Amino acid sequence: MSVINLKNGALRNLDLKQTNDLLLIIDGKVSKRKRYLKVALLAALTYDFEGDGFYLASEVAKRAQRYTNKNCDMTSKVAGNLLGNMYRMGILERTAAPPHNYRLKEEYRVV
Repeated sequence: MSVINLKNGALRNLDLKQTNDLLLIIDGKVSKRKRYLKVALLAALTYDFEGDGFYLASEVAKRAQRYTNKNCDMTSKVAGNLLGNMYRMGILERTAAPPHNYRLKEEYRVV
């Protein structure tokens, strides 16, 4: 799925450069299925949270809804599952004990 396809109805509130930067982070690491949800989660972690804190999946899901269309299903369960997958791929860091809190790794932060 290209950047243009994501911008043509799957995502909102992101320009093409931001979308491309986020796609470069997950390119080749996660599957292409429901890529718009993964980009929305990364956008929330990158642009909505400040500092080096860890955040719950429910907080990330609530902020990620800003980047998806109204009919996209972004619940805390879906967000937690996708964040866990991105943690296993090495994109995110998380706390040791459940409930897990997540943040973007330092080398993937977009300025």
